[in-house]
Amino acid sequence: MATVPVVTRKDFPIWPNAGGGVRLMRSRRLDAIHYWAYSQNDLDRDKPIWEFAGAILGIPQAARVLVGLENDDANALFAEGLAHIGCTVLSVRVEMLERTMAEFEPSTLIITPLTAHQLNLKDSLGGLNLLVLTGTVGAGDALRRRIVQKYPHLRVKELYYISEFAAPLAVECDKGALHWATDGVAVELLALGDDTPAQPGSRARVVVSDVAERVQPLVRYDTGDLVQVLAGGCDCGRSGPRAHRLTLGKAASAPTVFGTRLYSGEFVEALWSCEGTSDKIGGNVRLDRGRSKDLVTICFEPLPGFDANQVKKMIAAQFYKSFGFMPEVTTNFPPEFLPVLQVRDFRSLSPAVKDTLASA
Repeated sequence: MATVPVVTRKDFPIWPNAGGGVRLMRSRRLDAIHYWAYSQNDLDRDKPIWEFAGAILGIPQAARVLVGLENDDANALFAEGLAHIGCTVLSVRVEMLERTMAEFEPSTLIITPLTAHQLNLKDSLGGLNLLVLTGTVGAGDALRRRIVQKYPHLRVKELYYISEFAAPLAVECDKGALHWATDGVAVELLALGDDTPAQPGSRARVVVSDVAERVQPLVRYDTGDLVQVLAGGCDCGRSGPRAHRLTLGKAASAPTVFGTRLYSGEFVEALWSCEGTSDKIGGNVRLDRGRSKDLVTICFEPLPGFDANQVKKMIAAQFYKSFGFMPEVTTNFPPEFLPVLQVRDFRSLSPAVKDTLASA
């Protein structure tokens, strides 16, 4: 496998003889929305991976699982995959979650960390005992602490997947580490500067290869995601490489400011660690041409009962601690500044692209 070049292109061929009914999965990138094909046969082959995920997460075969992800295609994929291992699954749009909780009475809920923070499900938890978080935004310790405080009686785990693959790639064990699937897929954690294995304790690129025949096979596909490789074995007893559950984000979308890369995962983690911040937060990087220097602006909305000026100071101090420089922090959202949990780099974009990003 090491002799095959790592690729990042998005035009892997679809094999028409794969059969089983081909459907598409949306995968948003910086330039466009791409579609990845998978089939019923792929889901059949991926059953061991779903069983692996269910075993580590603690989802029994008879579990009632509610899936509420923002991507409708991901909802359908999760529903089919979990049904393959015997679960009773219902997938709904995010805006229907609160109403559906009381009617469906799930034992497991799969949503994004941001959705878990935004929803108020305390009156409709019913028999829910497991909350599975998936998605790269806000999956670190800071937001996790807020979610656990909100739902102290729930077990909280994380699941890592990509739109390009028809099953989970990593799941969180009881000791808080991500363990990677090995049945039917080969996951490599490679160094940032070359295609050698990343050393324990370092940051790594997630590179995926299909082992089984699929409708759209991946061969050393660089997902663009970066993770932190953990050193040493895991106390849960599982072997193999493991990673911190905080996915750093896409390398291509991490701007360099004053010599420091602003990965979206660390950016969000720094802001969520400040008490008094709501989910309306965003960060822009611009070139201040008048002073010939980069300008990082953090906009946020404080929670009720918190002094905005004190929260501003906490954000600035935390940002300096994490990245080594002070940002501009404000509660005044300019017209083009939407509160999204990511860093957007406007320095080298054309006016037309800037307008597109600002309205996305």
